Amino acid sequence: MADTPHTPDRRFDEEQLRNDFRFYHYMIGSLNWAIVSEPEHQQITEQIDALTDRWHAAPAPWKNHWDHLATAARRWEQNPESMQQMLDQIAGDYARTGTTDLANPIQVRNLLMAGELAEARRTDMGIGSAPGSPDHIDFVYGYLSSYRAAGHTTWASLPSWSTARRWLIDRAAATAPETRVDITITGPDPHSGAAARPLMTGTDLTAGELGDQLRHLDQLLGTAAIPLDPSTQSWLDDVRYDVLCDAYRNTLIDHANPWAVGRRFEHHLRADDLYTDIVDFTDRAGLSRTDRGPGIDAEQPDTVGSRLDEIRQGVRGSDIDWMTPPRTSTWLDEAADRAQQRVDQFTRGAGRYRYGNLTRAGHLIEIGFDEHQWYAQHIHTGEDGRTSVYDTPPSRYRSCDELVAAAATFEATPGQQPAPYVSLPDTVVREMRAFERDLSSLEHDVATVRELRDALRTGRPHTLHRNQPPTAPTPRQAGSAISRDANRITLTPTPGSERPTPPAQPAKQPPAKRRQPPKSGGRPHRRRL
Repeated sequence: MADTPHTPDRRFDEEQLRNDFRFYHYMIGSLNWAIVSEPEHQQITEQIDALTDRWHAAPAPWKNHWDHLATAARRWEQNPESMQQMLDQIAGDYARTGTTDLANPIQVRNLLMAGELAEARRTDMGIGSAPGSPDHIDFVYGYLSSYRAAGHTTWASLPSWSTARRWLIDRAAATAPETRVDITITGPDPHSGAAARPLMTGTDLTAGELGDQLRHLDQLLGTAAIPLDPSTQSWLDDVRYDVLCDAYRNTLIDHANPWAVGRRFEHHLRADDLYTDIVDFTDRAGLSRTDRGPGIDAEQPDTVGSRLDEIRQGVRGSDIDWMTPPRTSTWLDEAADRAQQRVDQFTRGAGRYRYGNLTRAGHLIEIGFDEHQWYAQHIHTGEDGRTSVYDTPPSRYRSCDELVAAAATFEATPGQQPAPYVSLPDTVVREMRAFERDLSSLEHDVATVRELRDALRTGRPHTLHRNQPPTAPTPRQAGSAISRDANRITLTPTPGSERPTPPAQPAKQPPAKRRQPPKSGGRPHRRRL
């Protein structure tokens, strides 16, 4: 581990600062995470102390630069999101004015270096999170997935995170639903392409639970397989192909931004997902592109593979410099926002129910859901018989059951005759409990996406748990379908929604587009970024 001791130079400059701190950070990681012998532990500790003492005794301002770099590295480990937000602010200042008051130039470079070191450590720690390794496997791709059922483990090397989840879904579908299974998915090192960073794990799930959770997660993340246009005039397939290619280009640009330290791995995951989405979609749609641009042989078709290669080459050759501010959110942030929007939209549409007291004319009780709580309030009709007057401030309840249990104690304003018990109508109680179940499911969706996003940003795998709440909503009035977002562009397939009446067709129908059957084997796309 420490066979080659680090011997720092005696000079104090920025290059030496970076070299020494890179070694210091590596040795701290070895001390905390690696398995070392006692002599190695002592040697590593001595080297760490020597470097720390050297830079603490350095002349001004180098001691301060070392302390700032150490603090930045610690903060990147503890709260990468807030550190990336600081970089976003600095990048915005540079884009507007060419300078910033938030940090001097060497401090800015410290922040960037500390972020890169923290990201590298999360990748280095990843392979140690897997419960085991396969004896023989062809590591063609950087996403390694394992599926263990009935004491037997199957491994697969796959081209993206979404295809790894679909592989697990297929394995679960081929297993008896009550069989207990364990799964892992390990993602790639963005530099080498080798599987080295934990993405997902699950232990002691049933095969049925695994398939249901992964399919629902695909819906939440917008990574479900893109449907083909069911009509014979499938021009929409061409539009979706173009949209996906634009999204792929935008994601590569975001990935290449020098400020996107804390989001680069998320952009990498998204780019791989989009790449495999495009290949899969065009194979199923049977698309054959013949668009030609300047400099392309007129006899050579623009195939899917060549178009994606051109996109990658174009991004590599583009002018993405320090004056280009980074995108301030990722596809995971957008998935969390969409989940929260569904909660907000659902609660805004919450109903209010009023029911009357047959023993007291003009007396009503209103119950409903407002400000994330159930409430109940007494109402009586005015002397004109038309206006409603609220007798009491609303009483708040933490759950539907608590409100139902309290219904027997509802009373009017003090000083008036107490209202006799008026049971809640069964239809109202059923609606209330259905609303509460659906709201709980939507709030669980928000928590799931946020936990997954935060786990990835801190180098932890997202864990699938047993006995998740039901995800199927209670049948209600039809609402908008979950969006299929492709990096700033939303594709919203709504197979169950009402479709407009198609225009009258001419007597002679044009020939239907002939689809090609899916290709038997996928293309071996090894490295893309």
